[in-house]
This record gives sequence, structure tokens and C-alpha cells, in this order.
Amino acid sequence: GFNYGVAAICNLVGRSASVDLSSSIVTGSGHSLRALANDGPATIDVAYTDYDPTKTQVLGPTGAINAGPGNLNVSPGFAGPADFRLLRTSPLVNAGDPAGLAVGESLTDVAGRPRIAFGRRDIGAHELQPLPPTIPPTSEPKPDTRDQFTFVDGSPTFEKIKARGSLVV
Repeated sequence: GFNYGVAAICNLVGRSASVDLSSSIVTGSGHSLRALANDGPATIDVAYTDYDPTKTQVLGPTGAINAGPGNLNVSPGFAGPADFRLLRTSPLVNAGDPAGLAVGESLTDVAGRPRIAFGRRDIGAHELQPLPPTIPPTSEPKPDTRDQFTFVDGSPTFEKIKARGSLVV
């Protein structure tokens, strides 16, 4: 079986293989990146990606892995073992390519949500989204503060009511 995350493999004379890897996470494989140039050039250009550079493999005289800016080698901070959304504390939040989206690039992440949520894309397929607005709990009803009177003779109380017009007694 395969034991690498991303590979560029060229097995045809006169052909080449190339991969442009950006704002991605490559983890959990024997070799994170592999360039295999048997019969032609095989290159991987990698930028703003989380991968382990000690687990790369270049085979053949024209194979290359070119590390560009913004690469990290950190624990991604996934929400769970099979949940690849980023936690709010992940170092990959807002660490993707600062150039924004390229022409023709999807405006949404893998879940259909906005690809850029906080001004800069995240590294990985899921973009961390803002929390929904919180609605403060309603306060307890205030006690009735209308004036109340008690008659001197101890009869029941009555409320002072504001009224317009005339009162006929």
C-alpha cells in the first residue's frame, strides 16, 4: 500500500509531475511528502502547510521538494480523532496563505462554509467559523413599582393610576 501523504511521481519519459501544495495539513503517514522522479522531473512546491519535513522522501535525480514560506510542523489541533475541524486554539487558524483566494478557487471550505472567516484562511480543509452571536438571558421581571396605598381604616389597598380626563366622584 501507499505510505505517504502527498506524492509527485513521474514514470513516463518526456513527462513531468508537479504538485503545488498550499494551506494544507499532511499528517499520519510514513512519508508526509514524496517526490519520485523515475523517468522525468517530479516536484512538490509546498507553502503555508503543516507537515513534518523530516518525513519527506525524494527519489531520482530530478525529484525535488521545494519548501516555500509559512510552513509549520505542529500538532494541528483537530476537534477529534475523526473530526478534522480546527479547535479555536489551533496554531493553524489564520496561518494559511495570506494572499487570499486565487481566481477560480472555491469561496467555501469542504463543509460549504466561507473559506476565509477571519480575514485570512486557515491551514486545512475546514475554516474555523465565528461563534454564533450570544443572546443574553432575559432578566427577571421587575417587581411592580406602582404606588400602593392602604386606607387608614385598614380596608384593602388600591393602586394609584395615571389617567387623563376627568374623574366624577
